[in-house]
Amino acid sequence: MQESVTLSLSGNTTTLSVHYCPPIDVYDDSEIALLNLQTYNTFANINETNNNFEIYLENSDRLLNNNKFPICSITLKKGCYDIKDIKNQILTQIDDFNNDNDYFGIKSTEKITFDIGIDQIDFRTTIFSNGIIRFNENNSIGPLLWFEKKIVMNYACTLMVIDHRNRIPKSNILDISSPFETDSKITKIEYHSYTPYTTSFNNNDEIRISIQQTDVYPYLNESFIYLEGQVSDAGKVKLTNNGFSYLFDQIRLKINGIEVDSTRVLGITSSLKGYLSGTPDNYNCYENAGWIFNYSSNPANNNGEFSACIPLKYWLGLFEDFKKILVNSRLELILTRFHSDLNALKVITSARTNSGKVVLNKIIWKVPHITVDDEERLKLLKLIEKEKSLFIPFRSFETFEYPELGTTKKVVWNLKTASKLEKPRFIIIGLQKGRKNSLEKDCSIFDHYFTKNNFTLLYDMYTSFQESYYEKNIQNPILSPSTFLSNAPIVVIDTSKQNDSATASSVDVQLEIEASESLTGVTAYCLLNHDRIVEYIPFTRE
Repeated sequence: MQESVTLSLSGNTTTLSVHYCPPIDVYDDSEIALLNLQTYNTFANINETNNNFEIYLENSDRLLNNNKFPICSITLKKGCYDIKDIKNQILTQIDDFNNDNDYFGIKSTEKITFDIGIDQIDFRTTIFSNGIIRFNENNSIGPLLWFEKKIVMNYACTLMVIDHRNRIPKSNILDISSPFETDSKITKIEYHSYTPYTTSFNNNDEIRISIQQTDVYPYLNESFIYLEGQVSDAGKVKLTNNGFSYLFDQIRLKINGIEVDSTRVLGITSSLKGYLSGTPDNYNCYENAGWIFNYSSNPANNNGEFSACIPLKYWLGLFEDFKKILVNSRLELILTRFHSDLNALKVITSARTNSGKVVLNKIIWKVPHITVDDEERLKLLKLIEKEKSLFIPFRSFETFEYPELGTTKKVVWNLKTASKLEKPRFIIIGLQKGRKNSLEKDCSIFDHYFTKNNFTLLYDMYTSFQESYYEKNIQNPILSPSTFLSNAPIVVIDTSKQNDSATASSVDVQLEIEASESLTGVTAYCLLNHDRIVEYIPFTRE
């Protein structure tokens, strides 16, 4: 029996082969694998039969006296080249041609541009050029690069692609015999309802909802809280914008008994984050969760009855960022009711009252369960058996409150000392005056004193959040400049670009607030958004 065999492939095309005789004798359980591949170019791929082409710009400013355009003729020397060598030789000759414009008496400053590359996976050759390329010349290099022997025009797009695989140009529209493929790894997505242990949802109550099943695959990113209830004295008070969030003081998530994420001052936190993440396109989704600042409507009917679906990604960073299933884990969601409902309500214009109450009749945690096919289930079971650690990376929300800034014009606010791993990536500041626990004012609105209307820099910082936070080329904020000024003139500081290799083990976060007038009666809120990584072991549920 032979333990290994070294084969030398040969050929002068992109297809290499080898013949081995007699047949190789191997064990019944042997496997064939390519352990090493070495290539040696021993023949010249560029010679006098395939070493030239022409390129020129068709521009009226470049027209010569004979009504022709100056042509750059490219000729490569005989040798063995890779794509990089071919590119360098071509660019050298094009540069010489561009520098000879004075010789031709050309007035145009436009130069011929050229670039060529090859995809290392499927060996596609790509050429970028602003010129017209003639591959129809004698001894053209076109066939070597797998371009047809013709003139290639530069229409709206200067991208030309040819596929080297099996020496056949790529043409998907002719591949009529390709097999039909389906992705059946996920066989079903079904929402399951989880209810609290208790039916008491009064002020200061702690509401716990658990998922004890460990043989299911919950997908937390799309889970939401469903509420039903009624506003007492609906003729005098109504819910404010994002009022449902102000019914709760805190939300926490535990995985296998360990708290992994939490959000305090839930109403203020979700308002700040919603103004930043919301877009005009998803405003209807926010309205279904109780956001009404655009139309000043009322989520409740005339009797004060309401229902709402609040995506938990609005409340907790883990639900927004972690877009994978959890395996073999027990979950517990803990909601703490606020001690008062005043921040969730606002008095109706024609009414007079100093009290208001919201009665919650139903709280349900709706969680999608993912069902997979047998092959995927087996993979997940094997992963669990390996006792492998899995990681949950996300960005957490942490809000600080300065109840009274005082009578001074300048305040230094020491927020926290953060560990190196939880350095803040974004710092969002909002100011309010006389809104907390007041039915006369909407607690989701922030205040300003821009007497000279000089807020445009703040709005620019606000609009840049989505592009930086979500790492997408998008700037589509939910607030217009005028609505930003009237509803949420907040300060957004992007600190996401930091030297993570710094040796300091901790970071002190300090905020300085300076105003032109006294800050009497002003409450400051600061939302820190920072990285967090949670490690869990499905096998031991730790």
